[in-house]
Amino acid sequence: MSPQNEKDSATYDKVNVATPADKYIETRPRNTFETASWLSKLFFAWPQDLLTEGLIRPVEEKDLPAIMTDEQSKHNRAKFEKVWHDEVTRVEILKNKLPLNSKKRASLRPSLHRALLKDFIITTWIVQPLMFASSTARIVMSISLGYLIQSFIDKSKEGYWWAAILVFCNAVVLFEHHHVFFFTVSADSIMFYPCLLTIDSPLITIPVAERNAASNWSSRLNICKIFETQLGWGRGSCFYGSDFKLGQ
Repeated sequence: MSPQNEKDSATYDKVNVATPADKYIETRPRNTFETASWLSKLFFAWPQDLLTEGLIRPVEEKDLPAIMTDEQSKHNRAKFEKVWHDEVTRVEILKNKLPLNSKKRASLRPSLHRALLKDFIITTWIVQPLMFASSTARIVMSISLGYLIQSFIDKSKEGYWWAAILVFCNAVVLFEHHHVFFFTVSADSIMFYPCLLTIDSPLITIPVAERNAASNWSSRLNICKIFETQLGWGRGSCFYGSDFKLGQ
């Protein structure tokens, strides 16, 4: 490494790695999300203690819970570097399997987009079942509504059951909507700052325009990509509902 790069590296570490000491670090309460049950996470009950405290008195900075290890910058910077290292290793393995004069070998390049997207989908796998549950609930809602209206015409007591199913499915859609955004935004925020640290590092030569574009779009790309499957779920729901109606 050249003397200039060593100087830049030292400056970068000093500015971006060294952070002010948290004077409340010893007294901060543990983050309740770490110990919350699945039922508490399902109904977003885990921050209730802090909310209740806010009803009694003004919440101060020292009352905020400690940052979880999975959300700390140091932890996620190391994770970000590992994600990139694994991608580089993957490409090298593929190249070693191809002849030296192969055109495909020459065109193989590590893809940061692919590496981040793969990690994002793996860490937010729960989003896919939730989106499936939402699409299923929307189908059941449309069917139940039809039977509910029919029960009014027939003056049948089955309408109570269909009304209950409608309420339940609405609750599923409501909570699923918030869970999807909670998991995707949380996962994206975790990788967003390590990504910015790497992009802004003086050790990486990126033109100013590309650097600004990467900073602006790094947090938007994955959130958009995760909803690509919704195109399939939504279209399937629409077709299934139409087929059921036509079958009637």
